[in-house]
Amino acid sequence: MNTLKEKMDLLLDFVRRQLKQEISIWNQLNVTGGKVLFPFVTRNGKWSWEDKWSNGFFAGQLWLMFAMDQDEFWKESADKATTALEPYKYHGDFQDIGYLFIFSYITGYKLTGNSKYRTVALEAADSLFDSLMPGGYLKCNWLADGEHYQGIDAMMNIGLWLWAFRETDNSKYRIAAEGCIDNILRTMIFSDGRTCEYVKFNGEDREIEIYNKNAAEANSVWSRGHSWAIYGMVQAFLNLGHFEYLDVIDKLTSFYQKNTDDSLIPHWDMLIKHQTTLRDASAASIVASALLQLASHLDDKSQKKAYADLGLSILDTLITNTYMASSVRDHEGILLHASTPKSVTFTKGESQIWGDYFLLETILNLQNVNLRWRANEYHGRVD
Repeated sequence: MNTLKEKMDLLLDFVRRQLKQEISIWNQLNVTGGKVLFPFVTRNGKWSWEDKWSNGFFAGQLWLMFAMDQDEFWKESADKATTALEPYKYHGDFQDIGYLFIFSYITGYKLTGNSKYRTVALEAADSLFDSLMPGGYLKCNWLADGEHYQGIDAMMNIGLWLWAFRETDNSKYRIAAEGCIDNILRTMIFSDGRTCEYVKFNGEDREIEIYNKNAAEANSVWSRGHSWAIYGMVQAFLNLGHFEYLDVIDKLTSFYQKNTDDSLIPHWDMLIKHQTTLRDASAASIVASALLQLASHLDDKSQKKAYADLGLSILDTLITNTYMASSVRDHEGILLHASTPKSVTFTKGESQIWGDYFLLETILNLQNVNLRWRANEYHGRVD
């Protein structure tokens, strides 16, 4: 039986090959000086190259490979992909600039100390205030009447402000982030741990109307949105240190566990139980990364072990042949069965760039969990 480290080594060899192929295509596509395109989702196993909210995850993958390998090739490639995103720093009325800059510029700054990355990321953080509404939430301007909507994606995008607050100690970022979190806790995370994708604020009395664009029904739960909530709450706790956030994380995670089978990979709608329903491995990779990050920062041994074991169990499934593209000839992605059937990915066996990114982030976070591997096949940390 292969040890976990041996499994990771084999996986990373495959990842290196896939990403080098993506870099080659990216360089060929983006030589004209026009709109820069990035891998978005695969269709029939081939990347669809588009200009989307998810552009930052490609650069993020390359930065993670640099963190693992310390190879200048990854650093130079990551810098090119990161720099290509700079024009978006002024698009703060589109809150998803958080996705664009957190995983590219901020990651690059953390790994290299390059002051240019810091400057651009802070400019993007300031620009994000263009999306902040008087009610203390981020508008969703991709929706009709978007100024009256708050989306669960905000839990991810405020990561720009969480980082900016830690970097500058300027309270304006903390106040804005906490305001958005408070709104989400009040309106989008329910007592049973369920989440919704959007709420619409109706009038000054703040009456709300739930809207689930990517779930099957109005009162169901979109798996990836729920994963955004878990990941975002973990980042909020790690950056702000509010221990009451741990209770929220526990509630969200418990709901996730209760609504997945033994594989811990959710269906695209968490409340659909049919085995033929498409799964969303990208949602699982987001949760796994978040829980391993959280575990590495907890002092309570029981909590640390519980969160790490869950994150490791999810990863254990993701790195099987069922979910790894290494089992499918000529597939260009990494993580299979990442689905958003109502808007993006309608068939099984496809990849999404964010799923690939968070799988890599999970592996990197695994190296930082000071906890013995739960199975006898591995003892100690992955070095």
